[in-house]
Amino acid sequence: SGVDIVVTQIPYWNYGAYGGNKNAVDALNAAIPSLAGLATIESKVEIVDLNSNYSLGDHRDGIHPNESGAKKIAERLLPVVLNFMR
Repeated sequence: SGVDIVVTQIPYWNYGAYGGNKNAVDALNAAIPSLAGLATIESKVEIVDLNSNYSLGDHRDGIHPNESGAKKIAERLLPVVLNFMR
């Protein structure tokens, strides 16, 4: 039997206040969708984009999600997880 995998892109954060290498995050996020090609008949690989319609306003402190950010993340992940459970 296989293993189903969910991979999310890294949500953006306030790089100015918390550091980090935006170019590296952008490169990783751009590469993540190609991981879907690793899926097999036995093992699904689902990619979830957490950046679309997600902004710094969805953070409580510039890096951690606030209530609206958490809801957006949950709304994107829940259907994928439920689909795997069926």
